[in-house]
Amino acid sequence: MSEFIQQRKNESQNQLVPFQPFCKEKTWPPLPPLAFQINLFSCGGIALGISMCHKNADAATLSNFLKSWTAFFTQSPHNIIKPDLSSPSLHFPSKTNEFLQNYTSLMDRMWFGEGDYVTKSFVFPAKSIETLKQKAKSERVPNPSRNLAISCLIWKHAMAASWAVFGSPKASIAGQAVNMRPRMKPKLDGAVGNFFWWSMASYDPNDYSNEVELSELVVQMKESITTGLFDEDYLSQLMMMANNKEGLESEIENQLEIMSCIELESNPDLFVFTNWKDFFGEVDFGFGKPLSVGSIGKVGPAFRNLVILVDADQWGKGSVDAFITLKAKEMTLLQKDEAFLHFTFQNPFLPNNNNSNA
Repeated sequence: MSEFIQQRKNESQNQLVPFQPFCKEKTWPPLPPLAFQINLFSCGGIALGISMCHKNADAATLSNFLKSWTAFFTQSPHNIIKPDLSSPSLHFPSKTNEFLQNYTSLMDRMWFGEGDYVTKSFVFPAKSIETLKQKAKSERVPNPSRNLAISCLIWKHAMAASWAVFGSPKASIAGQAVNMRPRMKPKLDGAVGNFFWWSMASYDPNDYSNEVELSELVVQMKESITTGLFDEDYLSQLMMMANNKEGLESEIENQLEIMSCIELESNPDLFVFTNWKDFFGEVDFGFGKPLSVGSIGKVGPAFRNLVILVDADQWGKGSVDAFITLKAKEMTLLQKDEAFLHFTFQNPFLPNNNNSNA
């Protein structure tokens, strides 16, 4: 298995999943909402490839499904996560088809674009993460999380690569997928569907006279995930309005309008971040936990800049694997950025990577 992943090209890794990973859904012929592929290797290794339509569910839903599947498989019924099919639609109902069309149109414009996209994996060892957290802290964010520190470092250097290709600095947006389940009162851990929202942190070089500071980006991203719909007190007030669906929908529509204005007025670079912490690393069918979890293969031609963070204890407890998708020119620059590579080494389980140990 390791030889296959090491020696083959990105396109070959797509053989491990039922359908082309990370691409726009085809309207015809229709694809199943969820598909699995079991890959058996001569060494005895098994790779479980999963393709899921994001219109129906998010990573948390898939994680709950897999954990429940393994609970059945290992005869551990107490670990089954009871699916909650109604809570998302009750708390955040869609008022009209027009609302759904506006949301879909915005997401299509913001998250998809034609380009020569490539994916590379960069591992952040636990020691480097601790050093990075110290570098990222400030008076306003004295104890940044590992997610903030890593995400903002990637944002900073991906931004620099984009500016170099573009020829001059331009506004930049970091969109963070925020799981709403643990933020609800009571928590809705078993909620099925797309039960998350986007935080939007922005950086405009015209507002700063100095170079981009990591600590400033951390402040921007931290504030974006603790305000609005993500503020627990504010969210609780909205939940108290459960019988007044107009209020909930108005707030969501307001958030959409803000996102639309950002996208249309400044035409910024957009970098999307999602954290798969605790989602898939504990999935155990009785053979042990996965050796490696993550996004592999060549993404579709219509995509956007995407960063997926995954627990990677196989490289040392507390390590994080960052699967980064950028356009080819930007990725080439990132792979030569010594200030970025200082905190990482490239995952040898992905092909065409020149290992660079910190």
